[in-house]
This record gives sequence, structure tokens and C-alpha cells, in this order.
Amino acid sequence: MKVDRYRKGEISQGDLTGSVRGHYEAKRNDRNLELSAGSGLVHHHFGIGELPGSIESIQGFEIQDVLSQLESNQTDILIDAMGGVKSSDLVLDAGCGRGGTSFMIAEQTGASVRGITISPYQAGFAARVAQDKFPNLKTSFSVMNMLNTALSDQSLDHIVTNETTMYFLDLEALFAEFSRILKSQGRYTLATWFVDDGVVRNLALEDKINSHYQSIMNTKSEYFTALEMSGFKILGMKDLSKSAVPYWLLRKKWKDSSGIEDAYIEGYQNGNINYIMIQAVKG
Repeated sequence: MKVDRYRKGEISQGDLTGSVRGHYEAKRNDRNLELSAGSGLVHHHFGIGELPGSIESIQGFEIQDVLSQLESNQTDILIDAMGGVKSSDLVLDAGCGRGGTSFMIAEQTGASVRGITISPYQAGFAARVAQDKFPNLKTSFSVMNMLNTALSDQSLDHIVTNETTMYFLDLEALFAEFSRILKSQGRYTLATWFVDDGVVRNLALEDKINSHYQSIMNTKSEYFTALEMSGFKILGMKDLSKSAVPYWLLRKKWKDSSGIEDAYIEGYQNGNINYIMIQAVKG
């Protein structure tokens, strides 16, 4: 299984990074773009929250509208988890995709947001959207590997990763880089899915998700240990697993469902995976 190959070291970080870059370079006229409906807010994460009615009552084009709203709702929750963000702050959106999270942070907080991605296509797309649709927001986008950013020491007030940490085998190396570029008392907020160490792992389910998204599912203890070893103090964690289920139930009904929906529904409902947001501060 792919999970075992990662764990045994048969696939390197370079292999994984290359697969992820290829995956996102190829995502052009995709379901993420369709869900944006021309708004400019193209998300590369999933949705959180309750449906505005029974799943049977949501039909046709309304499905797309609700899925889009749940994805924006997820980012609202992430921004709230960041804590107080000042207009004078500099925020790094690490793994920004086509800019959806960056634009929402900049719009709601007034902060300067720098988005980085390993995909040249994504960086170019986000830069064009910034110019065409959000010219008054303080955003910028560039191609950069978040594992080795080349950004200046202690130059950032906040870092966010919105469903991007599952692309790294060595979380401690990633968080050490974040610690280097964050100011003292700077905040790091992440959204991801992980495996709780207290459950029997469903490797077949994990492998299905990992193969679909070119990702690697890490455990709760791996996240917590890596954060603490990198000089972070964990301020809080929100478990949003139950709130993640409605999105997947509705996406399964969507005309553009991908086939991965059942894996997430099973994982969250049976406790094989958890959807969480963690806020940490650099000591």
C-alpha cells in the first residue's frame, strides 16, 4: 500500500513533492474552478458546516452553491481560529493554491497576505485574480516550497496551512521552517485531517485518500510532537469531524462527484480519520 511505502522510506519527500506539483499543475478546468462560479474565490479545501435543509431538498444548481458556501465557511472558521489579526500584520498562506484562502484573510482582516505554492500555474492564476477582482487587497503570490522558503528570519506574524500539511513526510522539518520565519509569539494555524492514535487504523481507506490526492495521512501525535519539538506551544484544537460530514454527503450527490466521497464519509463517521484545526504560538 502507498501508506506503507511512505513509512518504509521507499518514497522520498522529493517524490511526493513532484507528485503534488504535477497534480496541481494539471488541475485547470476542474471542480474547484466550477465551484467558484467566477467569484475569484477558488478553494482547494473542503467544506464545513450544516446544510440549509435536508439533503433531499437540495437539488440541481443549488448543490453547487451550497458546496461553495460550505468551503467559504471553512475558511471563515480558520480565520476565527487564527485569533486577532491586525491590518499591520504579515500573513503567509503556505500552499495557497489559486488564492481563495489568501483573498478571504486579506479581505476580512486588512492584513498583507503572501501566498506561496509549488505550482507555477496556481501562482500565476492567483496573481491574475488579485489584479482583476481584488486589486484593493494586499496580496501577493509566488512559487516557493514551504519546506525551504528562503524568507527572512522572524519576518511573519501569522502562518496558515489550509489542508496542505498532508504533503509532508517530516512534519518537524516543516514546522521548524515555520518557526524560523515567524516572529516571537507569532501564530501558526492549520487545518487538516489526521488519524487519532487511539483508533485501529484503516490503511485501505487511508491509502484510497492518499492515492487520490497524492498525500500522506499523519497522526495526531505526529502533529503535536512535531509542533512542540519545533518550538510551538499549542493553544487549542477544534475537532470538526462531525461538521465535515454534510459537505461530503452533498458532494456525493453532485453531478461532478469524484468518487472519493464515500472514503471521507466512512472515515469521519467511523472515527478512522478526524478533521481538525490547530492554533499554535511560537515561544
